[in-house]
Amino acid sequence: MKKATAIFIILILTLSPAVIEAEAQTSFSLSQDADSAVADDTLTVVLCGNDLVDLYAYEAIISYNTEGLEFDSATPLLQGFLVPPKSENGKLMLAFTKIGKVGGENGSLPLMRLTFKVKAKGQSSLKIASVKAVDSKLASTVFRYGKTFLDLAGFEWAKMQIEYLAELGIIKGTSDTTYSPKNNLTRADFV
Repeated sequence: MKKATAIFIILILTLSPAVIEAEAQTSFSLSQDADSAVADDTLTVVLCGNDLVDLYAYEAIISYNTEGLEFDSATPLLQGFLVPPKSENGKLMLAFTKIGKVGGENGSLPLMRLTFKVKAKGQSSLKIASVKAVDSKLASTVFRYGKTFLDLAGFEWAKMQIEYLAELGIIKGTSDTTYSPKNNLTRADFV
């Protein structure tokens, strides 16, 4: 009996991985040169891809405050073709694709530089609404960023999932802009 138990334990130890690594998830973000801008100034924003896997093409929708900002131009930061951007009612639609039989982009990198003219002083409100990512085999994945909670610093690993579930109405925050991720889970929340 001892011999069989020892063999079983050795098999478990040799078959199980020594280190389990968390798999990074693709996401998209905006980085801007200033949180607030002065009237008659230019605001530059970069659309970034994070932990990309074979990104061949993408279509992004970015919402912005039309009272404070006016879209000016878009410059792709990758080799390929930019479909002329369309800006309508505070929604900026961008589309980009690589050309030919080439592989997609991998890793974290800047994708496109966006320039806005500042119409009025104040908070510049820019937010990604969604990104449709297409790989080199033409399979697509849609990333939605509908609900934004301002208190998810330190919880970046779960931010996209929390905001997606909130957008679907499956979960709610403690207010429109806070989720309170450090609060204990109640029985009602669990149910």
